[in-house]
Amino acid sequence: LSLRVYELPPAADYNEMAKAYRRWRLSTETGIETLKERIRKRPHLQKLADSIALRRRHACKPYVFKDPRYDVDYTPETEKAPACVHSYDDSLRLLKKMKAMGIDDVAFCVAGWQDGGYDGRCPSSFPVATAPGGEEALRRLIREGQSLGYIIDGHSNYTDCYAISPLWDGGNIACKGPDGKILRCHDAFAGGRAYNFCLKNAWETFLPKDLERIAALGFRGAHYVDVFTAVFPYACCDPKHKANRKEIAAYQRKVVMKCQELFGGFSSECDMDHLLGYVDYINYATREMKNLDIQLKAGKKPLIDKVVPFSELAFHDYVLANPDKITQEVLSPENNLKLVEFGGRPIFYEFSDAILPDLKKAYDQHKVLRHLQLEEMVEHRELAPGLLRVTYGNGDRVYVN
Repeated sequence: LSLRVYELPPAADYNEMAKAYRRWRLSTETGIETLKERIRKRPHLQKLADSIALRRRHACKPYVFKDPRYDVDYTPETEKAPACVHSYDDSLRLLKKMKAMGIDDVAFCVAGWQDGGYDGRCPSSFPVATAPGGEEALRRLIREGQSLGYIIDGHSNYTDCYAISPLWDGGNIACKGPDGKILRCHDAFAGGRAYNFCLKNAWETFLPKDLERIAALGFRGAHYVDVFTAVFPYACCDPKHKANRKEIAAYQRKVVMKCQELFGGFSSECDMDHLLGYVDYINYATREMKNLDIQLKAGKKPLIDKVVPFSELAFHDYVLANPDKITQEVLSPENNLKLVEFGGRPIFYEFSDAILPDLKKAYDQHKVLRHLQLEEMVEHRELAPGLLRVTYGNGDRVYVN
């Protein structure tokens, strides 16, 4: 290990720390482009910045997170059938209602369209899940949603894998540790016990063709690949496809660039910055605001007393983002102020008729502020208790009281 120390002025705070980190990160790799620079080459990214983000599952197997009953390797005899959470036609119906309401800029990520439903047989994608309506209905959703002027892109998972996947191949698609054992993922999901997916093996065998087949459905936008920017790249010690973290990160970049070629962009979640300049949007930068809120409500004394926009001060003009899990969905007035304070892009999961007025309200607010999505966040300053000023590279200042 090596340790490099950067000395900052005595009065420095997280603003100066974030800018020092920004300078260091941009010095480590050439060719990292801002959103404005990428928009010159891919003009549709402007539409992405202007749009509110939507996401909806369509098919999903039953499961309970962190429930040991679902921490099993499913077989064809024990696998649960995916149920229809929302039909493709119902999502199209809602998109048409939004358009009629004057919500003109939407980026809709279609989730749970794959074989086995949402996270049901990862990394398998095909055939298209039939419970929500089948492939023709999915194509209709994509085609007619795009005719409304909306971005319609898809969701994939190339981070976890399951024994029930038709691609399992006796565990050959998974990462192995130095002892030869298959490496477990952090938990069990809809597909059962989850394992670390070896991206090197996938890229060299099936993944590029799989992405091409997904693109052939008609998806265009910033294709969403789960967890790429939320975890360290998974190393693999299997002698057939051995790769360290740095090598796997290079394969991640290959996947991202293939997504940009086929769909026009790439998105994921959280802010591991080894894909800085490649990822166009992340669903949420962190969940520390939510974690802090949970601890305070439980009467605990947390280690931290507030969350500041460190990643936003470093990279707001490099990646579109929603700040935190607590700033998603229909927001309380306090959390809406957090969304504005952190310069975030609104996102709604599992939207329905009931929240369409809230979608319209969020869109109208976003229209006022969305030009700032491409600007550097220069300073975040508390002027007085409860009064904050956020300054952007274009000179605009947002006051949050």
